[in-house]
Amino acid sequence: MDWQDLALSSHFDTAVAIREALKEGNMSEANAGLEE
Repeated sequence: MDWQDLALSSHFDTAVAIREALKEGNMSEANAGLEE
């Protein structure tokens, strides 16, 4: 996932993507999204 691009384009979509990563148990991906 290109978190930087997503964060620049839509905060809502970023939050949704982080939530989906958490639901899938992908903590490292969710953490990467939170750091952007």
